[in-house]
Amino acid sequence: MRNIIAACLVAVLPLAAAAGIVGQGRDLGPTAAPMPEDLNLMKNGLRVGARVVMDSSEDLALTSAPGDRLRFEAGFLPGADLPAGTVALDCTLRFVGADGTLSDPVKQGTCFDGKRDVAKGEWLLLDVTTVFRPTDDDPDGTSGVRIDITDTVSGARLTLMPTYGFSGGKQ
Repeated sequence: MRNIIAACLVAVLPLAAAAGIVGQGRDLGPTAAPMPEDLNLMKNGLRVGARVVMDSSEDLALTSAPGDRLRFEAGFLPGADLPAGTVALDCTLRFVGADGTLSDPVKQGTCFDGKRDVAKGEWLLLDVTTVFRPTDDDPDGTSGVRIDITDTVSGARLTLMPTYGFSGGKQ
């Protein structure tokens, strides 16, 4: 019995890991609940977050329709307990459709380069803010904006993917 369970785990775990690459554990699709904020801690000690909001109101983008202006933004909070030092963050930004389709990079390159104690305790925006409009060609459901962040000084990496709701597109 243990051998059967072990064989199932060996077969299923790579599939689960592969499925998590695009969405990083966030559910996508027609019935998934949007999670427009994603926060996490990098191994270098930076608290990093990303969110999708309605551009006009800054309300979280729980629902949207074709033509609505949405805004993606990301930033980090240098903790008061972090030692002084340089942070050089590279970011790659992609859209992820409700059907799991991953776009080519929308933005790619250095999104922050400076001292991590520049504003201890204050939220610092990364240079990745993007305004976009879902179109009626997009699939209905929960879609996402994925950002891959690498600190080129420490080697720490993190992927965040806030998701937003969309209706009025392809069924």
